[in-house]
Amino acid sequence: MSRRKELQYWGIRLQGALLAQGYFQLAVSGAPYQISFKRVYADEHQPYGFYQVDLDSLPADVNQEILATPTTAQLLSTMIGRPVKAINGTGLTYCVKL
Repeated sequence: MSRRKELQYWGIRLQGALLAQGYFQLAVSGAPYQISFKRVYADEHQPYGFYQVDLDSLPADVNQEILATPTTAQLLSTMIGRPVKAINGTGLTYCVKL
């Protein structure tokens, strides 16, 4: 599988795990308004993918601090079957071992 497809696959799994944990808000139409990624990229030399959360479009009921906790990262790891780490600096980025 190409690196791009692998990044896409694990991004979809990560987004689905966040949705399954209840990190979304229902729109007026009834559709879930979920967390999106502003930037997705890979380490050139190591098997890691980085998923930068779009903090400007977080659903109203979702808190950045909760998303950045080790507990949330552990739950995401369990749900997608890969190690996940939350990096909370100037923004929030999830690092997934590919």
